[in-house]
Amino acid sequence: MRPPRLREGDTIALVAPAGPVPQALLDAALPVLRGWGVRVRVGAGGGCPQTEPRAI
Repeated sequence: MRPPRLREGDTIALVAPAGPVPQALLDAALPVLRGWGVRVRVGAGGGCPQTEPRAI
C-alpha cells in the first residue's frame, strides 16, 4: 500500500526528532519544498530551531 502522491496545496511537516537542524540547511530546504507547491509547517521542539509550529 502506498500513500497518495503529494499535490499542490497539500501540507507537509518538517520535524527532526534526532536533534536540531542547522538554520542554513532549513533555509535551503524550504524554497525547494515551496517549489513543489506544498505548504510547509516547521515542527516545534522536533529538532527544528523554531519554538512554535508555523506555516511557511
